[in-house]
Amino acid sequence: MDEGHKNWFMVGWPILTAIVGMVYIAGSSSQEVAQVQKDIETVQPLVARVAVLEAGANTTKEDLQEIKADLAIIRDYILEKGR
Repeated sequence: MDEGHKNWFMVGWPILTAIVGMVYIAGSSSQEVAQVQKDIETVQPLVARVAVLEAGANTTKEDLQEIKADLAIIRDYILEKGR
């Protein structure tokens, strides 16, 4: 290699490496953004469902207590009839 090629290589190689690195970083950033967008699309409907379930949690708890009370009454009735 003559001196001109060596100088070009000494200057060009770091520039080429930096450009390739920037393209790689841009590509990986784009891929991460796409993954985050996909995760958001997956999670958004679940957030709405959780909000609905949380809103109805107290009602569900009351309903379960009523069912338990009704079952106790039915159980006691059946036990009394069996005697």
